[in-house]
Amino acid sequence: MELISVENLFVSFGKADDYVEVIKNINFNVNVNERIAILGPSGCGKSTLLKSIIGLNKNVKGNINFSNIDQSDNSFFGYVPQTPALFNWLTVEENILFPLKFTNIDQKKKYTRLNKLLNLLQLKKTNLLYPKQLSGGMMSRVAIARALITKPKILLLDESFSGLDEITREKLYVDISEVFKEIGTTIIFVTHSVFEAVYLSDRILVLSPFPGHVKEIVINDVNANYKSKERYSESFYAACNLIRSKLL
Repeated sequence: MELISVENLFVSFGKADDYVEVIKNINFNVNVNERIAILGPSGCGKSTLLKSIIGLNKNVKGNINFSNIDQSDNSFFGYVPQTPALFNWLTVEENILFPLKFTNIDQKKKYTRLNKLLNLLQLKKTNLLYPKQLSGGMMSRVAIARALITKPKILLLDESFSGLDEITREKLYVDISEVFKEIGTTIIFVTHSVFEAVYLSDRILVLSPFPGHVKEIVINDVNANYKSKERYSESFYAACNLIRSKLL
């Protein structure tokens, strides 16, 4: 079932007589519970596209339509920026619960959600620590848990793992793929990593260099069952090589 439809999307920055077109005529749709990767070279408009979907850009032409979503509900989007942006004076638990301060959810439900996310994201032993006491990988987990605590219909991640070393990232991909499977939320994520795109997505939007437009939308069947061992298979690396060829 279609959830988001992006039609003839153009995004520019600057004044009318001196503007720069960042995104050019982008068209795609996103289905319920689908995982979409936005992949492309630096400066091609990946983050701009993501922010346009959640209404953070003003100079947007075209249509972004949502189906089966009550847009008056402030919790229908969850957003994880490039850096975790945690509150240093709050514990892990308090950071995750923070978005619920502005809701009428009762305490029992709040802590039921919290404990589920602490378990899913392997944060149970860190719940009383502060951000300065966490590794980069743990901070990324906390940021994702905070975005998920409201049970958003759509989760958007903007290169949320880019600051991590390769070993930490790959371990996080395994855990996050299980979380994605468990929560059943539609996910759109921006990445520079072909490996990440192939490992975590159902479809991959390959963007052109600046100004960004969709070169191709690739259906990704290689990791449909979320088996961590598949990242070492020949079919997985063949899929990565296919995507790399489309970036050239």
